[in-house]
Amino acid sequence: MLTTTFRLLRSADACEGSYKLFRRAMRAKGYREDQPIPLYEALDSNGLADALWALRAVPSEQREERDRVARLLSCDYAERVLHRFEAVYPKDSRPRRCIETARRFANGQAAIEELLAAYRAAARAAGDAAGAPRAAAWAAGAAGDTVWAAGTPMWPLVNASWAARAAGDAAGDAWAAEQAWQLEHTRVVLS
Repeated sequence: MLTTTFRLLRSADACEGSYKLFRRAMRAKGYREDQPIPLYEALDSNGLADALWALRAVPSEQREERDRVARLLSCDYAERVLHRFEAVYPKDSRPRRCIETARRFANGQAAIEELLAAYRAAARAAGDAAGAPRAAAWAAGAAGDTVWAAGTPMWPLVNASWAARAAGDAAGDAWAAEQAWQLEHTRVVLS
């Protein structure tokens, strides 16, 4: 289970408002300065974006697992909206292969060279989709972002959310549903 502490969050330059909100909620649960706090706690107190940001504030001995979890979460987010790209480009498997390669890399089954080649191919697919519906381009972008997920786990989330929103109706039902799924899926993974 991935954890953080108040000290680690401060050393990672947590946003003051988000930090105060989290600290207040965790103090109410009895957590103290250097006591490990499970990252899933941030989902309820601060929401998904802050919980994903907090992945950068784990103890050093958890960084390898953090990188694996971030990349796998990003693959899951991107895969959920990949059908938006494939509906427009049914014969273009570059984004799907990128997600598959990022998953294999996260599990120690692919080399960095394979990962970078898959990223370049997904980036070209996103560029090729620039004139297509936004949902398709963002879905391809989310696939490519899985490569860098360990450093910035929020980008695939953002691209996946935008792809769902662009494909949804004016009320944003698809976007809201995707965000709800991401929140619950992330809770399961971080628990």
